[in-house]
Amino acid sequence: MKRYIRTAIIDMKDEPAETRREIAASPHTREDELLKLAMDGDPYVVAGLLRNPNLPVSILEILTDSRLANIRYAIAGRETTPPDILEKLSRDEDWEVRVAVAGNPNTPEDILNILSQEGSTAMIYSLLMNPRVPSSLVARVAGWKWCQYDPDICDAIINCPNTPADVRERLEAME
Repeated sequence: MKRYIRTAIIDMKDEPAETRREIAASPHTREDELLKLAMDGDPYVVAGLLRNPNLPVSILEILTDSRLANIRYAIAGRETTPPDILEKLSRDEDWEVRVAVAGNPNTPEDILNILSQEGSTAMIYSLLMNPRVPSSLVARVAGWKWCQYDPDICDAIINCPNTPADVRERLEAME
């Protein structure tokens, strides 16, 4: 049975948390209500917002200042997050947020290059999983001798669709 989700709510705080989460995720919720929900103290309600396909960029911008890293992480991993918000999150204090930015296909190439300089295994793996990682960055990472220390990264380089053919052949010969 399909539940009817109310969109005419006077005070969101009077609604049970489960109802607020459903309203937050609904594509039919009005922007003024989404804004109220963005200020909700329940992180699950805010997470519901991030599942809303019609969430306005203006609300995403507000949420990037959340004190909760898991909210910023979810924004960074959202495929519809605009490049300017990803650029801001690429400087986040939490490394997991930055790793999520590295894996996002909307992240601009110059930001991917900056993030690659962090050099952590998680960051490099996330970059290699990004379908838009430039081949020049993959070639540069492959030159860092990851394969000597981390076979998973070596496999990720080999299997990355943007790996230059000569780099792939060289790494495959090393295995």
